Amino acid sequence: MDHYIYSQRLLGLYKGIRKLSDINVYLALALAIFILIAGPTLFILSNFTNSLGLMFQNFIHMSFYTDPNGGSGFPQMWTVFYWAWFAATAPFIGLFVARISRGRSIRQLILSILLWGTVGSWIYFAVFGGYAIHLETNNVLSLTNILANDGEQAVIVELLRSLPISTIVMIFFVVLAFIFLATSLDSASYVLASIATKELKDEEEPARWHRVVWGFILSILAISLISVGALRVVQTSAVIVAVPVVVLYLLFTISLIRSLKKDFPKGG
Repeated sequence: MDHYIYSQRLLGLYKGIRKLSDINVYLALALAIFILIAGPTLFILSNFTNSLGLMFQNFIHMSFYTDPNGGSGFPQMWTVFYWAWFAATAPFIGLFVARISRGRSIRQLILSILLWGTVGSWIYFAVFGGYAIHLETNNVLSLTNILANDGEQAVIVELLRSLPISTIVMIFFVVLAFIFLATSLDSASYVLASIATKELKDEEEPARWHRVVWGFILSILAISLISVGALRVVQTSAVIVAVPVVVLYLLFTISLIRSLKKDFPKGG
C-alpha cells in the first residue's frame, strides 16, 4: 500500500492525484452505503430529513450563534473555528482547485464545488451522525461517555466495532483514511512546489523531487505536532491567521473583478 501510494504521488496531477481521489470517492461511498444498509436505515433517512429541515429553518441563527449567556463553548469550538479554518485555508485550496479546473468556466467550478462538496458532506453527516444518534438514544452504545473518558479517536473505533463484520469494516476504514491523508498531502505538496518554483509554464508541473521534498517536510511536521500534542496550538493559530486573511479576500475580489473586466470587456 505504501509503495503504491508513493508511486501515485510521483505520477503528477492527473495520473497520480486524480487516481487516488477517484479511489477515495468510491471507497467513501461504499462505506456510507454499507452503514446505511447495515444500520437503522429508516431512522437514518428520517433523521436526515428532519435535520435538513431544521438547518434550512435556522440557518441564519446557527451561523451567527455565539451563546453569550450560556457560555457552553460550542460555537467557539465549532462554528467560529471552522469559519476561521475555511478562511485560513481557502487561498491554498483555491490554488489547487484552480489548477485542476483548467478549461472549465467559473460557473462550472462554483457549481461543482458547492453542489458535490455539499452533497458529499450531507451524506456522511447523515449516515454517520444518524447511526451515532441511534446508538446513543437507544442505549446501544454510550458514545458521549466514551468521548468524555477516552477521546474522539475511541469514539470512532467503538462506533465501527458496533457494526456487523466490524474487523473488515475497521480495516476498510483505515485504508480509506490513509488514502484520504495521502491525497491531502499530495495536494499540499503539489501547491507548495508550484508556488516555490521560480518559473512554471502553462500545463507544466513542478519537478518530482520538489514535490517529494515538500511532502517529506509536511509529513515530518505532522508527525512532530502529533507527537508533542500541539494540534490545539495549530487550531488556535488557524483562527488567528484567518483575521488578516479576510482583509486579503477583499484585495483578491477586487483583483478578480479587474481581471475579468480585462479579459471580457463586453461581459461575454
